[in-house]
Amino acid sequence: SELKLGDLNARHFAYDGTPIIIVPTEYVDIVCLTFTHGLYGFDTESDCHTGELRIIQIYNGSIVYIFDITALIFREENMFIKFLNSKDRIKVGADIDGDVHKIRKYVQKSRLNTDLAKLIKAKFNINGVIDLQSIARTLGEKLLSLEKLAAKYVDGFKANPKDLGSYIRPTDNQYIYAAND
Repeated sequence: SELKLGDLNARHFAYDGTPIIIVPTEYVDIVCLTFTHGLYGFDTESDCHTGELRIIQIYNGSIVYIFDITALIFREENMFIKFLNSKDRIKVGADIDGDVHKIRKYVQKSRLNTDLAKLIKAKFNINGVIDLQSIARTLGEKLLSLEKLAAKYVDGFKANPKDLGSYIRPTDNQYIYAAND
């Protein structure tokens, strides 16, 4: 059957009413095709016990999309990997260097050793990133966590409750936490 982006509906909403869409694996390419050049909020969440990468959040200015780490499946024409490699789709986040490190580590640790997986691993790079903490440092800011920066600079910001976990089967509250983050 043909997949349509309109079939995805938000079940959750961020603190400001922004829709949150948890993207099923079969919709990853369709969603990523909508990511044209521009700015995107970018973050990751990891298992708080093992540190393993579990989900990736992308905000396109109107919707928060949450991808399971399986979006990084090694196959030809993976639109998610193309999004990460793109220089004109600017990924913005706090401690984005740490997020990039987690993704690279996940890619390199992948057990897939097919020729295609080896080729993707060899060419894999994340381009077009801006780290808000680096910018804050250059402006003399001492409060570098996303929560503290947002509390200071974002009107109406509401802090996230501390709802960390494994993210193996995220709860509704964990999805909302990730979207707000």
